[in-house]
Amino acid sequence: MARVKNPKYLVKLWNTYHVVMKIPPTLQKYFPHEHDGPNRKKGDCKRKFSASLNTGNLELAEVRSGPFITQFKAMIMAAKDQESPTQDFDFDKAFAKAKATFEAFVSNQIAASEVAMQLDPDEAKSPAELRERIEVYATVTKKGVSTKAYVDEWRKQCGYREKNADEAERFLRKHFCPKFPIFELIKPMDLRLWIEDQLQGRNGYKVASRETVKKKVGWINSYWAYCEGQYTEAPCLTYGSIPKAKKTKTSAVQRSYHPYTMDEYYQLLEQTDKQNRGRGDPVMKDLIIVAAHTGCRLNELCNMTLNNVGDDWLQVADSKTKSGIRKIPIHKDIQQLIERLKQTSLDAVDNYLFSELTAGNKYHDRGAPISKRFSRLKDKLCFGGSYGFHSFRSTLSNLFETAGVNETFATRIIGHKIDTMTYGLYSEDIPWDKKVEAMAKVSYKPKGWPIKRLDD
Repeated sequence: MARVKNPKYLVKLWNTYHVVMKIPPTLQKYFPHEHDGPNRKKGDCKRKFSASLNTGNLELAEVRSGPFITQFKAMIMAAKDQESPTQDFDFDKAFAKAKATFEAFVSNQIAASEVAMQLDPDEAKSPAELRERIEVYATVTKKGVSTKAYVDEWRKQCGYREKNADEAERFLRKHFCPKFPIFELIKPMDLRLWIEDQLQGRNGYKVASRETVKKKVGWINSYWAYCEGQYTEAPCLTYGSIPKAKKTKTSAVQRSYHPYTMDEYYQLLEQTDKQNRGRGDPVMKDLIIVAAHTGCRLNELCNMTLNNVGDDWLQVADSKTKSGIRKIPIHKDIQQLIERLKQTSLDAVDNYLFSELTAGNKYHDRGAPISKRFSRLKDKLCFGGSYGFHSFRSTLSNLFETAGVNETFATRIIGHKIDTMTYGLYSEDIPWDKKVEAMAKVSYKPKGWPIKRLDD
């Protein structure tokens, strides 16, 4: 007859089952034999834990072994922490360990007790750590779902660009999850008050614009929708949680970038010549001139490749909106500048129109360094937060309006969305000759033209 193998940790000696667990050699030094033990073993270290279960019945032995196994594992884990102590409570590791422990037991009651011993609240070093231990216990034992438990899993499939995904993950971990640790315990009123705190700058938050708060709530929506039905039955409460804004002239002005006047445009160009202790910033100067004559966003220009540059046109192939993908006539006043940029790029064996820009950062973002440089440039001229590189789009829009260009034509060139049913939904792009004609009506020439680059 085949011999039946005993379950793990169970050993039968003289018709009596014992629970036996070996101690890792590196941890044996923490378990010396007791003073009341055999004299021959005093001073030596234990190599294993053992206890008699006082039964020869296997089924009864398995039941009785549970508490001993739990105790022995806890003692070994305590020794491991003493051997290489961890300074901070690692939520992800604790969650993975507790989940594995819970799934290892048939009985949920015994499993919950085992998890509770692992996450002993008395070992918490701070109120924040205590809250995290409770979160892990609630999620693993199905008595609540921690909002922190599935952030990593959601991030891998969220579909955001890497930079936006990082920003979303930081916000969830740093702000949302600590404030609302358990999905099932989130109350609509508490959530709305928290959102209002961010809008009003209360309880330690800086005042944030509605667009910023709306973006953050969108991250919560995405994460909660991912967890809902899969890990939690708590319905998403963030939909409609942002109070409606009062439409006023002041708020409308605050939400948009102010256009640069003609004089301010030239002040910016003159300041580029003074940058870098008088050596100038010719790349910045070129970007400003091209942006002012095309209405392109900064990233659209920084990422524009030579195959999207023709003899008399620029093609925006990738934009933040569908309307931003467009073909723009090259203004006659910057045709020589564009040709020089093309030749410089070819000489440098580079595929980008602005070949002197680099992407030496985590996200390979060619526009990030130049964006910071422009912010420093405009700050020297005391432009406020309502001005930015985006303001050149507003400047060109104003020039189109002053020159009497049809609004739809200007909108197509700049890359704004058309909201009307007829033109916005059914109409496609306008004829090329109309774009060229519209572009020819605007000019920055009235003062100090031509503008030359320092090394020309």
